[in-house]
Amino acid sequence: MEKSRLTYIWNSQEERLKIVQFRMIFVIKEWKPAIYIMTNKRNGTLYTGVTNNLLTRVYQHKQGVKPGFTKQYGCTQLVYYELYEDMFSAIAREKQIKAGSRKKKLALI
Repeated sequence: MEKSRLTYIWNSQEERLKIVQFRMIFVIKEWKPAIYIMTNKRNGTLYTGVTNNLLTRVYQHKQGVKPGFTKQYGCTQLVYYELYEDMFSAIAREKQIKAGSRKKKLALI
């Protein structure tokens, strides 16, 4: 499992998402299962999800491709993610995070 605290930069002209960590740039070279937390603003709504392609999924959230919670609440800012070797571990971690309180989620971020 790899953990990261991050911020994001969206370059709409080039239509791609760049994830920038506080200490270094981390490039995801292969698809790996991941859990992630997104928000709509500082101290705003939190959304926890799981995916096998983090960059594509974040792009979909930012573009509002699919109707649902993140589109309804405007959760477009990726604030936390963890990478896993297998989807079973990622899903188990997602359930653990979703079952936790907002305070615990904020402690991760």
